[in-house]
Amino acid sequence: MFETLISIFYLARPIMFVDVPFGIGGLNFFELVTMVFSLVLVMITARTILSNNKKGITNLELSMLAFIMWCTFVMLVFYQHSNFKSYVQWILPLFTYMVLKRSVSSREQYIKLIKLLLLGFVIPLLWNFVTILQGKGLGMEIYWTGLKRYSGVYSNIHTMGHNMGLLVMVVSIYYVLTTDVLGKALKTSYKILLLLMVLIALYCLYKSQTRTVYVGLAVFMVVWLFYYNKKMLVGLILFSVIGLIGVSSKVETIFFDVKEALEGQRDIERAGSGRPFIWMHNLEIFMDVGVEKKLAGVGIGNTKSAAGVDRGTVDEGVGVVWNSHNDYLGVLMETGVVGFVIQLVIYLLIFQKIRKLSPKEKSVFLGLFCAIVAMNLLSNSYISRFGLAQMFFMILVYIELPRLKTTTEETKEAVVKNDDKRRGFQSVRLR
Repeated sequence: MFETLISIFYLARPIMFVDVPFGIGGLNFFELVTMVFSLVLVMITARTILSNNKKGITNLELSMLAFIMWCTFVMLVFYQHSNFKSYVQWILPLFTYMVLKRSVSSREQYIKLIKLLLLGFVIPLLWNFVTILQGKGLGMEIYWTGLKRYSGVYSNIHTMGHNMGLLVMVVSIYYVLTTDVLGKALKTSYKILLLLMVLIALYCLYKSQTRTVYVGLAVFMVVWLFYYNKKMLVGLILFSVIGLIGVSSKVETIFFDVKEALEGQRDIERAGSGRPFIWMHNLEIFMDVGVEKKLAGVGIGNTKSAAGVDRGTVDEGVGVVWNSHNDYLGVLMETGVVGFVIQLVIYLLIFQKIRKLSPKEKSVFLGLFCAIVAMNLLSNSYISRFGLAQMFFMILVYIELPRLKTTTEETKEAVVKNDDKRRGFQSVRLR
């Protein structure tokens, strides 16, 4: 039953990003279902661990537990300036990882779950594609350039953009693990279906004009192909350069504020939707607060967007903390130096575990890791966005699976076993 629940979870998770018009307590229906389902998985796993604790806790899990405990401490101490919804959204993805890590035991099982995840993407992907083709699902129009940015069937343009970018990376992971790690040849028809999914996702990503995901996807492809196939990387770079030259005017329109800042037409801190200005604003506040808030932050969820949209009960004693548009800065502001250091430890341990994978595995997971880090630095991405963080850790489960033995290692083991048998046979003869 537990394996069935996990399979349903992987299948349904991408669908739960779709925006629906009804909900409870500030959560739409799918957000609520996701949280309830996640909590059920956590409770079942807790019971399993208590009754049969065969798997020990790894250093990565210990760091995750440390962050969860620290967030809980911050929530209790600064309860007047914290947001419970934000608190749950920060810790639940980490719990999800620990649940799934104890439930996925083989590469075959993992790849089946990734296949279900891709299947779950099909519904929102096609629905999104048709909606945009019909000219519906417009998220916003940039006043200065007239650029239209679509959100499709998602609640906002960023959710749509990140989902499309993540889909491209998941397809790549599935392809590498199936063909290069397990050594299974994909049927031509299946390859065509995967390629169509990637092309549709890229089209939808383009229509969302989510620049952070453009950067993240570029980082993913460069890192992955650098370790996977350098000829493909060179081909991709040449194709991209030619393509960018052909649509240079469109690129200038998409990155208009960056272009103007580089040309001196606007202050550099106003580039990238004013991100440098937001970062400096928050850092100035952080430098002015007392030691206790430097250590523990100003409260989880205790921020406002630069546009003035409330996300919490802002502590007037420390000024207005803006939504950081940088996940690591957000962790520093909301959980302090202690939470920030623990979060860095989590990412360093993830990096270490990826480095221990086989070359083909490492190439694609290192690409994913670098892309996520880049997007976290540039915006609110895979730490502060609950759904994205949860799917990231659902994918990351692979890095702590029992190590797959190489052909050389298997050959050595076979030789040792044969030698043991030969010695045993000779000892019998001597007797």
